[in-house]
Amino acid sequence: MFYRSHPILSRFLVWVVTPILLSAIGLYWFLLQSLPVEEGTVQLQGLNSSVEIIRDENAIPHIVAETDHDAFFAMGYVHAQDRMWQMSYYRRLGQGRMSEVLGRESLGVDQLMRTVGLYKAVEKDFDALEQSSKGTLV
Repeated sequence: MFYRSHPILSRFLVWVVTPILLSAIGLYWFLLQSLPVEEGTVQLQGLNSSVEIIRDENAIPHIVAETDHDAFFAMGYVHAQDRMWQMSYYRRLGQGRMSEVLGRESLGVDQLMRTVGLYKAVEKDFDALEQSSKGTLV
């Protein structure tokens, strides 16, 4: 009978409070999905043997692997878990492609980075590496 005696309040609850509450719950769930997996087992293609990643009390990862390849692969996985936004940011910055995300305001930075040619220099240096070194980096 509450809704009949307070129709404005009940409509407010249904049409304003409920969507805000559901949106907050959805946002919380979405943000939880972006946190790194710190427990359990994850199956990844690209590893030659099993790798153990242990995070200490400060959430610093420690990697135990049988080969350098697996250790580097796990290190890349951990970096992507923890810092994907930063890796993407610096990649775009080096390529001179920040305005794709940030808009016209960052066009000057893009022009500067393309003029400096950092990304092209890195590509040239990578092409000059030995095959074993390329395998470590890729």
